[in-house]
Amino acid sequence: MMTRLRVLLGVGLVLSAGPVLWAQAELPRLEALRLTAPVVLDGRLDEACWAAAPSASEFRALAAGKNAPQTPEPTQCQVVFDDEALVLGLVCHEPRMGDLIAEAAERDGAIWLDDSVEIFLVHGTAHYYQFGINSRGTLYDARVVIQPDGTGGDLATGRLWDGAWEAVVRRDADRWTIEARIPFATLDLTPRTPSEWRFSVGRTAARRREYSSWSPVVKGFHDLARFGTLAGLNVDFRRFVIDGTALEMPALRVGRNAMRLALPVLPEAGPFLVSSALRPWSAEAGAMAFPAGRTVTAVDGVLSVDLELTVLEGKVLHEAGLAILDAASGRPVLLRRHLFRAPEPFVAALPWAVLYPSDGTAEVAVNLAVTPESAHGRLRATLLGAAGLTREVAVAVDHPGSWRLSLPLADLPGGYYRVAVTGELADLGRCEAELRFLLTPGPFD
Repeated sequence: MMTRLRVLLGVGLVLSAGPVLWAQAELPRLEALRLTAPVVLDGRLDEACWAAAPSASEFRALAAGKNAPQTPEPTQCQVVFDDEALVLGLVCHEPRMGDLIAEAAERDGAIWLDDSVEIFLVHGTAHYYQFGINSRGTLYDARVVIQPDGTGGDLATGRLWDGAWEAVVRRDADRWTIEARIPFATLDLTPRTPSEWRFSVGRTAARRREYSSWSPVVKGFHDLARFGTLAGLNVDFRRFVIDGTALEMPALRVGRNAMRLALPVLPEAGPFLVSSALRPWSAEAGAMAFPAGRTVTAVDGVLSVDLELTVLEGKVLHEAGLAILDAASGRPVLLRRHLFRAPEPFVAALPWAVLYPSDGTAEVAVNLAVTPESAHGRLRATLLGAAGLTREVAVAVDHPGSWRLSLPLADLPGGYYRVAVTGELADLGRCEAELRFLLTPGPFD
């Protein structure tokens, strides 16, 4: 029997040998409605646009198992837009709201195991985009390469992409609703982007293991060939002159990360306003605030963007943001997020928990996983024994990587010892670790 993960991620396998739905059906079509007033993202869907926008409501169950699929709980999706973004409104009817499953709480978590909705957008032939929201409002996104045969590529690689978008979920007595805003500037558009896109929406009802889709997919939600159409996007896309698919963020470490990003642009495009931001990720953080941008001009078709991001803590999920605006109009051209965990910056260790006097020294190994810009300062190891006995060694450091501090063991009495290891590093301040070992006579003492 196929697992739930395979059903949702559509890893190229047919869901079942059972009845195939919509085999002869025409692919569906949804008309997007242009906004005349802003939408407040609160999950209520109480603006006038939601009463006027066409609705995609014919969600049907995917074939799964040998039995004919059951009729799923009703789902509706509507799409409105302005010159800056798509806004989607979704209604998921649910008779047992108290039984909703929503365990994924961190960005890009496994929302497909929860009660969730997944939105798919295809505006070209290079990539397609996946946006997922579970019933607690956790976000997931991916940009997946489209293979020459028209199927999706590696999903694990695709999920490394992070778009700049937001969604709000509201729970009522018999339904949960979503309002999601996806800026055009996060979708790698070009001046040739058409006004009709391929489009699909899938819903998972986790308790019932029920999977339904607006498009007539049969190989899972990622069945690109059977996506429907999102029509009516009469937007002037000519300002999207930067190739966002060329944006690659380097691995970020604790400390001051100085980097240069090179982005291809169309000839004679720009100038641009560039700004960046960094914060620890939080589900309640809200929209990211950017400082005033600095003016950058492309040279020979390349926009060189210099960024400096100072990370102060390792192993914590951070969110970096990049915003590039057209300098003349102030409108966004490229918006992107980058989610990452920097490695632990300061790790100290001894080779053994038991040492012998014949070892000669206690070799303290320190790994500095920090940036080259911040790997400047001093490391110190202090041996602490009984009756105030101390020994100390220090070394100046000027690069990241492995360092060793050798504490002499000569003339030390047997017993337990502590080693206090400290680092004073540029931009980071004081780092600390404590180690312990037993000194006892060995076979050669």
